[in-house]
Amino acid sequence: MTRELVLTGLDGSTPLGFLAAVGVLCVAEDRARRDGVPSPGLAWRDTSRWNPVVRSPWDPDGLVAVLDQDREEWREEPALTFAYTKEGVRTASDTKGAIRDLKPSPAVMRAFLAEMAERALCGDLRSARHAAAYGTDVVVDGKGNSKPTTLHFTAGHQTFLGAAAGLREASGSDRLREACFGPWKPVPGVRSLGWDTLAATSARPYALRASDPSGDERPCVPGAEWLAFRALGTLAVVPRRGEVRTPCVRGRWKSASFAWPLWTGFIGVRVVESLLRTPDLDETEAEARRARGIAVVFEASIERSDQGGYGSFSPARAL
Repeated sequence: MTRELVLTGLDGSTPLGFLAAVGVLCVAEDRARRDGVPSPGLAWRDTSRWNPVVRSPWDPDGLVAVLDQDREEWREEPALTFAYTKEGVRTASDTKGAIRDLKPSPAVMRAFLAEMAERALCGDLRSARHAAAYGTDVVVDGKGNSKPTTLHFTAGHQTFLGAAAGLREASGSDRLREACFGPWKPVPGVRSLGWDTLAATSARPYALRASDPSGDERPCVPGAEWLAFRALGTLAVVPRRGEVRTPCVRGRWKSASFAWPLWTGFIGVRVVESLLRTPDLDETEAEARRARGIAVVFEASIERSDQGGYGSFSPARAL
């Protein structure tokens, strides 16, 4: 028996709401595959806002339980425990001085990606899919380190995987339920990935600041941000002409935008992944979009600090 659940807490017209809904689908697909039940689907409905609808075997309590079990399983997931030293050596994530970020030396990134590829060959795809979205060893930044996904918004002492690990710890079943069904309540003291557009309205641009904002506390809804992190495996990056290209992102590092589609028919996670890799959806005529089942495409600019590290989304607009 399948059910259709409207996730009233998530708004697809925001980057965080969209990514969190895709994260729910990713988790549900993983569990359905293991349990041998029909694959879930995700669609969008325009009510007072764009809410995701998940078709799956689970009622609300069952879905939250599946999400929470997945969260627990990620405690030791290699894609979350990846860490290295400032000298460029792989290390355990709990080692003193370990850097839990996505900017290691190319050699460390290459070895990590090779390790994840070996796991994929053995059928363990979860970490491999995330690792493919982290970055590449063939594109480097100005310091010679691996260039990460364009969705890397953390900087300074705020490391990407450090923040993700904190979100996992801070979530739990109650906050996952809150993320899915609302209402959202930002939690103080939890590091954010910066994907909520609230971050853009709560902090002034770095150029206007007397100090680096990387130590500031951004608004954070842990359950929603954790689910958004789980969507990252659908956004594998590729190197092209000396740049890291991230699905749904157009432009260069300091002048980019994130554009994402919302669709009306139920589709599975692999079809979602394919759709997100379709080029120029933001420039496709409305009639052609409707023929593909796409109701609307939203876009949010990516704003970065003067030094190019600390990032945030601007409020989104419909195209």
